[in-house]
Amino acid sequence: MIIPDTVQEIADNAFENCPKLTLYVTEGSYAEQYAIEHQIPYEYTPTAPEIEKITVNKNMVTIQFSEFTGDMYYCVLGTGKTDDGVPVRSGNSGRIAVSQTDNQVTFRNVAQGNYYIGARALSLDGDAKVYSKWSGLGEAEITVTTPERPSILSITQSGNRLRVVPSIPDGADGYIVTVGCGTTKNDSSTAAAAVPSQKAGSRTVSGTGAVTLRNAKPGTYYIGIQTFIRSSDGSKTYSQWSPLKRFTVK
Repeated sequence: MIIPDTVQEIADNAFENCPKLTLYVTEGSYAEQYAIEHQIPYEYTPTAPEIEKITVNKNMVTIQFSEFTGDMYYCVLGTGKTDDGVPVRSGNSGRIAVSQTDNQVTFRNVAQGNYYIGARALSLDGDAKVYSKWSGLGEAEITVTTPERPSILSITQSGNRLRVVPSIPDGADGYIVTVGCGTTKNDSSTAAAAVPSQKAGSRTVSGTGAVTLRNAKPGTYYIGIQTFIRSSDGSKTYSQWSPLKRFTVK
């Protein structure tokens, strides 16, 4: 049972006949002293990590957090907020990173817009979860245009060549195609796309047409593409990775 730190009085017999009771209290609170005096098992309520720094690099948002108490925390990159300062996701633009234990969270390939950021810690008690209050609210703005997510229509083999036919949304200047021997995640969020790992080859393509990859060796590969928009200074802003295609070269 959670006892808020605002509670200043509890009856002596409030928890009679509750042999399996554990109180969740704030350190130094009246509830903690009550638990000690009445020999009731207690644990400290988790405390949320506070936002120390937010860094925006094109369409990537990195949040540095303070220490927290509890088993883990989750971070929300919201497109809105409630009246009491809780970030809210809506549509496809918001993100959430769950089961975090490090003090840094990264969201990549975020769509253009304004975002609200907050975090909340939790402790696990069997099947039950005990949550902290929300952290203070942070804000971030993505000013660049992030290309829409592409997909791969088909992959075919001819000898030691692979022909990759992409589906590229309007607005992209080109794409990269990457062949990997495995997969990994490229950011902290649950929406993070799987990306090729253990790179076996990569090629940058100007335009939106098909590409032929040469000298493919026998084996099973994961192939993905990522579109980009080229800015006036020559730098590139990338989309989320396409869904990967698993392909076996014979």
